[in-house]
Amino acid sequence: IGFLLGSFVIYSQYLWNPDPHHDGIMYTAAIGFANGLRPNVDYFAQYGPLASVIQGLALSLFGESLTVLRLFTATLLILSGLMFAVRAYQRFGVRLASLLWFLWALSGPMGLPWSSAISTFILVTFLFFTFKVHNKEVELNPNAFLFFSQIVLLGGLVRVQLFLVFALLITVTLLYKSHFQRIFYRRLYLATAFTISMSAFLLLHFDVLESYYRQSFVWALSHYASPQITKTYLSGLIWFPLIPLFLSLYFRVIRMVSLLPRTAAALLASLS
Repeated sequence: IGFLLGSFVIYSQYLWNPDPHHDGIMYTAAIGFANGLRPNVDYFAQYGPLASVIQGLALSLFGESLTVLRLFTATLLILSGLMFAVRAYQRFGVRLASLLWFLWALSGPMGLPWSSAISTFILVTFLFFTFKVHNKEVELNPNAFLFFSQIVLLGGLVRVQLFLVFALLITVTLLYKSHFQRIFYRRLYLATAFTISMSAFLLLHFDVLESYYRQSFVWALSHYASPQITKTYLSGLIWFPLIPLFLSLYFRVIRMVSLLPRTAAALLASLS
């Protein structure tokens, strides 16, 4: 029931009140690709060309409607939230999982078909697989790890920030060399070289690479105004490290409260 209610909340955000600016940017890009235009050349694609490719394919399959694009985005968010909730249920139980699911349903791009929904789905899928391996629910399959790592790398063409995530991923694998055989790193380097080479080849073949670099890197770094460094700005930055600390403490308190009945029952049993 909680899953259905949360899904309803997410879907309801994507069925009304379109934003002419943000919806227009993503919708026109998806329509452009669906009709044979090139990303970053024939239409603007600030975060990378792959988001409009994925969304354009969805429009080609299900119809060139803004509603289709919005419902496609909502579905990705629901699937991401579902994987997140499943892990929370296995770790903390149904109450906390339900709470996290509703918090997820009330967060996000709030109806906008933003590229972050695709990049989030990629990252959550990778983390879902990683947690299953970490908890020894499945054995570490190097080939599966290689596959998901390359999906994260390609995700950089959805949002450039995923390139940094991939770099962090490589760093982590280097720090835990004892968990991997030497041949794994050879395969990882070869797979990464192949993915980068093929991506560069396709971008060059369709004459997209220069426009992609100019729109996603040069334009973003040179045309966005830097924030003024004020006391209010600095105090606002404090919340970023405090939020995960607060959430960690909050989850620990909920965990302790959920264990109280069991602890009380065990104590009473020992006294009797």
